[in-house]
Amino acid sequence: MLNRPKLAPILLLVALLSVNGCGFQLRQATPLPLTVKRIQVEQADPLGLLSRQIERELVQAGAQLVQSDAALLRIQSERFDRRVLAVDERARVSEYELELRISYSLSDASGKELLSNEEFALSRDYAFDELAAIGASQEEALIREELTRDAARRVLQRISRIAE
Repeated sequence: MLNRPKLAPILLLVALLSVNGCGFQLRQATPLPLTVKRIQVEQADPLGLLSRQIERELVQAGAQLVQSDAALLRIQSERFDRRVLAVDERARVSEYELELRISYSLSDASGKELLSNEEFALSRDYAFDELAAIGASQEEALIREELTRDAARRVLQRISRIAE
């Protein structure tokens, strides 16, 4: 019978080979075209969260953030909307949908449009309990952060598909 100290490395090796064998990979930085390796991010809404998240994602992907003489990613609009999805028998809200709508464009350093007025929307729904209103507002804040992260990744994925 194998003793426990010798069994642990064997189990670890089996687990690593299983994970590697199924094709699992950690998410890697999105590869960017050379035309956007130097980029400026501009946002119409100075309080918007999306531009900061996109800047983080760009830096992780190897881009250099600059203030001029570079590709320009313009976030034209970033809007959160909350809609009632369901009400209970007493006509109180029991479920909301939170939607993030994004509009953006991208031009290269010479001003040539690479992406013109791209738009998309992401949404999540969540249960609302009026007895736990503080928790619900925290949940909504987390969903807003998650939607913002997902939107930033989606913008970068779209940029990465631009032909050189």
